[in-house]
Amino acid sequence: MICMPELVRKMLAEGKVGVYETLSAGISMFPTIWPHSILRAVKFPLEEIGKGDIIIFQRDNKMVAHRVVEVGQGFVRTQGDSCRVKDEVVDSTNYLCKVVEYVLFKKFTINEKSLYWKVQRWLFANFFLMHVLNFHFTKVVVKVALFMGIRYPKE
Repeated sequence: MICMPELVRKMLAEGKVGVYETLSAGISMFPTIWPHSILRAVKFPLEEIGKGDIIIFQRDNKMVAHRVVEVGQGFVRTQGDSCRVKDEVVDSTNYLCKVVEYVLFKKFTINEKSLYWKVQRWLFANFFLMHVLNFHFTKVVVKVALFMGIRYPKE
């Protein structure tokens, strides 16, 4: 049985899909990308991926969208915007595609040309503490939401 990341990799490699579209599922990229945002991604060579880009990669049988925080020779390291630690190395074996656009609340399209995208990319690419600050901010938002009785929707 082919897992979802392998199916996506195959469709992108064969050119059957030009733009891969999926829904975000968690809060690791909050508040940049909210849960249930539509992500649109395109296959780029790993060598063209830069610091601050958001990529989709395979972790076990799941797909993860996180920001690139380190670029090396043939690999990148990623980290969720609201995560305190870096992810494992992403190389050609687990890299899938680069996020080029996302839609918040099914209304607002954010792409690489938008000011919001550029500011977020610059902040997270240049300030290591942004991830730590964002981690604590997200923790507070989640606690307040739970206190108010707001639950993560199970769509």
